[in-house]
Amino acid sequence: MTTPVHDKDYHPLAGFRYALRKFLRFSKDYLADHARLTPEQYEALLALKAFAPKEGLLVGELSERLQV
Repeated sequence: MTTPVHDKDYHPLAGFRYALRKFLRFSKDYLADHARLTPEQYEALLALKAFAPKEGLLVGELSERLQV
């Protein structure tokens, strides 16, 4: 079920998406300058570190975490 978006919702949604884009840009630049990782590589490593049990993640579980 989808909840309708009301006129009063657009400003906070736009602000949130702007902040998210700024964070992603900062992260991308920082990773490129300091870690020599792409954002995708970092996200994969983060998912493995945070969500993998000792035996690791299945490929499908990793792809779900990365939304690919």
